Amino acid sequence: MQDVPANKEKLSSSDPDVVMEGVIYFREQLSVVNPPVSAVRSSGILPTLVKLLGEVHNSKLQYEVAWILTNICSAEHEDCAAVVDQNAIPIFVSMLRNCEETDVLEQAIWALGNIAADCTELQRAVLDEEVVFPLLECMERHMAHPSVLRHCAWLLSNLCRPKPQEDVLLDTIPMACRIIASSSDQEAITHACWALKYLTGAPHGLDVLSEVPELEATLSKLVAWIE
Repeated sequence: MQDVPANKEKLSSSDPDVVMEGVIYFREQLSVVNPPVSAVRSSGILPTLVKLLGEVHNSKLQYEVAWILTNICSAEHEDCAAVVDQNAIPIFVSMLRNCEETDVLEQAIWALGNIAADCTELQRAVLDEEVVFPLLECMERHMAHPSVLRHCAWLLSNLCRPKPQEDVLLDTIPMACRIIASSSDQEAITHACWALKYLTGAPHGLDVLSEVPELEATLSKLVAWIE
């Protein structure tokens, strides 16, 4: 970690290539077994990284930065909360709507899932940024893209665990059923099943489920899966 100061300085360079060098350095530091997440976070690079995350004209840079932030959000609560404190959630949510690069999009979804899974308070922070409908739109656009759909279903399950904090999450029940009924990706189906478990345990959850057009196909798929 002796190279941290020099690479931190690179992040603020006016030369995009130099910025990329600094970003890749920190991404590599966090891509090893037992990464020094807290040390990287404590170096003070988070404000610059979150600013760079908004550089929508450079998808490669966005990808590398999102990867770093995703890894930080997967560590200790203090690390995840530090990313949230830099107002990263709204940027990640906007990426659900606007990001056309699937590898970058998956990192954004993964980061949001890590934040939502950290604790109830941070789950609420994600929900407060009105993530539900951008997530549904993202799932609709990527029904034929198993990897993106898998990440989205995982994020949805994390937003609902252990019980939905907002009634608006009940609007995701039809999509969860649709994934179960029509997807061939077992991980996506598993995450959707967990989401459906949490959602139907909420008040009126079963009422919403009973109105879903794909309910019969969903139940048939689940029965066949069990058998």
